[in-house]
Amino acid sequence: MRFRTVAATTFRIQNDLDQRVARKLSVLLVGEDWRTRRFIRTVLKYATEAAVMEAPYTDAAAFVAREAERPIDLLIVDVESDDAAAGIEEIREIAAANPSMKVLLMSFRDDLACEIPAGWRYLSIPFPTTDFVDCVAELSRSASSRSSIR
Repeated sequence: MRFRTVAATTFRIQNDLDQRVARKLSVLLVGEDWRTRRFIRTVLKYATEAAVMEAPYTDAAAFVAREAERPIDLLIVDVESDDAAAGIEEIREIAAANPSMKVLLMSFRDDLACEIPAGWRYLSIPFPTTDFVDCVAELSRSASSRSSIR
């Protein structure tokens, strides 16, 4: 009898954990500068219940997106300003594999020297943290009902 109670309790705890994890926003953070990635990851940690994955380059991000256990809801990319057009093309390829994925681009330029696809968002670095959190909240609401922004 005790075994059944323990097993049932363990199942309920695991089921609750699985449901909470399933509701998390899945974020892939891409950027060469580890300091920028660390800052964004920290903001996401305290402002959301996102599951955050990182990649230093877009080719690594494509691999992570393909191999992830669940689809990426939000792709956040720190775009190198000197070759933004090439970076945007690589990001388009990643997003094409998951049409429901939302994209947030960031760069140290006020404006990228290339066209940004409709539905994508752009923030110029530096930006107020509240602007970033608001942008993530907006994108996550449109990406998935699983997201959880505080």
